[in-house]
Amino acid sequence: MKKYLKSLLVLSVLIIVFGFKNDCGGKERWSVKILTDKESSKIYWLPKHTTVKALTELVQPYPVNNKKFDRSVRFGYEFNVYEVYCKIRQYIREDDGDYHLVLVDLSDTTLTMVGEIPNPDCDSVSKSKYAKGFRETRNEFEKHILPKGKVSTETFIITGVCFFDFIHGQKGVAKNGVEIHPIMDLVKL
Repeated sequence: MKKYLKSLLVLSVLIIVFGFKNDCGGKERWSVKILTDKESSKIYWLPKHTTVKALTELVQPYPVNNKKFDRSVRFGYEFNVYEVYCKIRQYIREDDGDYHLVLVDLSDTTLTMVGEIPNPDCDSVSKSKYAKGFRETRNEFEKHILPKGKVSTETFIITGVCFFDFIHGQKGVAKNGVEIHPIMDLVKL
């Protein structure tokens, strides 16, 4: 019985110590997604105005699905910030707490891509120098949420860093895997 109680006490302490840790961030190229990678200091912050259509037509400079690809590096278009005029078809709160937005082209509603707002409550994200901005963007986005994963039908300007993700069945994924991740700002027109 003493051994059982001692084990239970140790388990309780571990739950208390580690239970408050909230490292809910993703794994694949996570540092690039939350701007804690060593190359994030080289991002060109003046936004380029664009559309969902134009971004979905970009050619990946390096195929991220290639097994030899160094997943910790940023490449090509990923040094650019884009300002995308779009609608938001829907959103999903991912398991890691990120908001996954399906961005829709204004002139061709069959063209979609993903935009994500990181969860600043994750330990790894809270270490990003951009965590406060992620929280402000999430707060602004939450003003436009409707029931059942829907978002108000206005046009938005989404500003954020370009990112190429693995295509793994994401809702709204572009054929080239391009995303705005992280979304740094969101404004309703």
